[in-house]
Amino acid sequence: TAVYVDGIYEGIGSNYDIDRVEVLRGPQGTLYGRSATAGVVAFHTRNPSLDAYGGDAEVEVGNYALQHYSAAVNLPVDSTLAVRLAGDYRDQGDGYFGEADRGMGNTLSGRAKVLWKPADDFSLLVGAAYERDKAYTGGNSSTARLSRVVTTFATDVLPAYKQQRQIWAELNWDLGPAVITYQPTFRTWYQNDQRLQSPSFIRSGLPLEETIYTPLDQFHTEELRIASKDNAPVQWLAGAFYYRNQLHTADNNFLASQSN
Repeated sequence: TAVYVDGIYEGIGSNYDIDRVEVLRGPQGTLYGRSATAGVVAFHTRNPSLDAYGGDAEVEVGNYALQHYSAAVNLPVDSTLAVRLAGDYRDQGDGYFGEADRGMGNTLSGRAKVLWKPADDFSLLVGAAYERDKAYTGGNSSTARLSRVVTTFATDVLPAYKQQRQIWAELNWDLGPAVITYQPTFRTWYQNDQRLQSPSFIRSGLPLEETIYTPLDQFHTEELRIASKDNAPVQWLAGAFYYRNQLHTADNNFLASQSN
């Protein structure tokens, strides 16, 4: 199943300031490529509005020390220009992650959109999004067997860090008999993870740890579509798509000495 956010394949920011979610039964390869054999889940976040100022905020608290804050604001600059800012922050700890008594997780996300619409038949939307994720696994992990024997392993607390940045634009131009849509996207991904895979690998007493380091993951797409209008007697669509991904990554697993 292919996942799209604001028309971007595997885009970021699908969990806050949502306008609507579309679920399309597969196959959807004609419009969404070979990754959409089982269908498409398309997230659409809220766009800037030229009509009025507005905003909303949400606060959530829960067990395992959960704190979750989300907010958005819409700012019309004039009759043709508007800005929308949205952010999301989530923090959770107290052993929720990885059955560890010192594990925690922290995610910070933000998005800015600018809409320019000088005429009814032309619009340009430009967006930028950011996401940073920190998590910790390890600590004291306990397992119970059928014999009711509880075994506790002490391992290092291991940090994991991920960061994504994304910029994109969407141009829509109604030419009368046809509509032109152009969407360029550029996204970067950075990862530096140290994760506990097993507190005792095959009951050896040694923890199995993993490191994943991705210093470079750049995703660049260009999409151009020319389509008939919705009320045309004959519906047609033509387009071109460019995709480029540069990736450097390393994944290592190793047995580590047990912590004191």
